[in-house]
Amino acid sequence: MTDHGGNQVTGRVVPTSKNTLVVQFKNLSHNFNAVTLTAHDKSINTATVEAPSSVVADSSNAKKTTANSNTANGKFIINRDKVSKSNTLTFATQKELEVNESNDKISAQQKLISKNTNAIVEYQKAIDQQQSSIKKYQKILAQSDDSDTQTSINNARDAITQIRTQVSDAQNNIQRAKTNISQYQKIKKQVEDGKSLLPKPTDL
Repeated sequence: MTDHGGNQVTGRVVPTSKNTLVVQFKNLSHNFNAVTLTAHDKSINTATVEAPSSVVADSSNAKKTTANSNTANGKFIINRDKVSKSNTLTFATQKELEVNESNDKISAQQKLISKNTNAIVEYQKAIDQQQSSIKKYQKILAQSDDSDTQTSINNARDAITQIRTQVSDAQNNIQRAKTNISQYQKIKKQVEDGKSLLPKPTDL
């Protein structure tokens, strides 16, 4: 639905991955006010499916109001003041959009790897600090039997254990990101070879 867009406005929905899509418009006036899109989720909501265990339960459920169908709808309004203009923007093909989507996802995973790699470096510095503290406390403990010093050593050791868990989590994050990148690169190659498995674009 367009406001001040003219009667010749056409649009289409282009799937770019299993959970993303692009909506394209043609002949939209430069002076349009807004475009409204309503997305309908057609998947079956099992929470609203009734399987009564008895006649009594069935009778009881019949008195309950059914779920509002609007809960499966999502409305998006694109205002003109939030749209950037380009004189070189083309009506991209599904293949181009799918490749761009894969590139964006690969880039995001690479940033994730970078952040986790930096985190591991900082975690290692924190471990070094705690180990240095332990050595200092052990020297103090060798000179006097101080329970507080022993507690400090134990706390530092606990901290190291926790930090090593964080290091392990970061390493797992990196491994997952590398697996994702490999998957996205494979999908990108399939698309470039003309073997996309996504549904074709549909006109609005």
